Amino acid sequence: MLARPDAPARKRGLRTGGRIMGEFGGRELRSITTAQVERFLARLDTEPVSKRTVNKHRQVVCSILEHAARRPGRFGITENAARATAKRREPSAGVLDFCEPEEVAALARAAADGRHRD
Repeated sequence: MLARPDAPARKRGLRTGGRIMGEFGGRELRSITTAQVERFLARLDTEPVSKRTVNKHRQVVCSILEHAARRPGRFGITENAARATAKRREPSAGVLDFCEPEEVAALARAAADGRHRD
């Protein structure tokens, strides 16, 4: 998220998106507006990423600006421009299906008897 857009590939050959630095890197924090953060998030909405990913990017931007707003003498802002942006509604987590202790014991017995190879 915060890597430079032209950063080399990291582990497993995957490149980072560098979306936040690509959008806001090199700019003074006081120049970032709520409308600009909204446009950034709207562009993420058009990419093939989940709503959770968009919310993660929003949270990182929000955290950076919140940190800066707590230190107005150093960073020149008093309000967090990203706080006014809306979170994306994420789908609810599915129901977890798990084995009861008796089922686990039955699976263990079947494996011990070699029935898992049939």
